[in-house]
Amino acid sequence: MENKKVEVKVEETNVRKLEVFKVEMNEAKTDAVILCVDREANNMFEPRLSKTKYDEASGTYKPDAGMAEFTEKICQEVFGCAFEDLASKIGEKVDVYVYDDKSSFYPMKSYPKTDVIPTDLVGKIKKGIITDILQDDKGTIVYIEYEGMKFKQNFIWAKYDMDTSTWFIIPTQKPKKAAKFVGTFGVTMENAPKLIGKEIMFEAKNYFGGKKQGIEIKGE
Repeated sequence: MENKKVEVKVEETNVRKLEVFKVEMNEAKTDAVILCVDREANNMFEPRLSKTKYDEASGTYKPDAGMAEFTEKICQEVFGCAFEDLASKIGEKVDVYVYDDKSSFYPMKSYPKTDVIPTDLVGKIKKGIITDILQDDKGTIVYIEYEGMKFKQNFIWAKYDMDTSTWFIIPTQKPKKAAKFVGTFGVTMENAPKLIGKEIMFEAKNYFGGKKQGIEIKGE
C-alpha cells in the first residue's frame, strides 16, 4: 500500500451563488437561518448564523462574545450589513458553500469518512490495517480499516468548535499526546506516514456512558 499523507481539503468548488429568499431570526436576535434558493435548479439551502455557543455544563446554547464577533464579521463580509439587518438582503445573491449534508457562508473542512462502530464489536480486540494518516499543527489522526469499515483514533491537542468550524490549539496537551503516540506505535509523529499499510490491533470501546463509540489502538 502506498505511503500517503492525507491532506485536509476545503471543498471550494462547492461554492454556489444563491438568492436570499427568507431570513428566520429568533426573538433574541442571536440565531438566524437564512433560506437561500437556486431558482433554476429549484433547490433550497438553510445555512445558519449564530451568536451563541454550546455550553456542555448546562447542555444548552448560550450567548458568546467570540461567536457574536465572528458572526458579525461574516455578515459584513458576505452581506455587507449587520446581523440584525439580514432581512434587508432578501432578493440579493450571495456565495454559499454547499456540501452533501450542510451549507455555510464560509468554507468548512472535510476529512476521510468513518463508519459507525457496530454494537457487537464493542469490547472486542481485532486486527485492522492503517490506511490513512492525517497530520497538521493540531496533531495526528490515524485511520484504520476493518472488514470494509473505517475507524479512527485521534492523537490531537486541540478542540473543535462546530459553530465556527474552528480548531483551538491546547499547547499543554501536546507532550502527552506525542508521548502516547510513541508508546502506541513505537515511532514519533514525524514518522507516522511510515505506519500506513501496517496491521494493527485495536479495541472498540464505549465512551461518555455508552453515548459514543470509538477505538483504542493497542499496537502491532
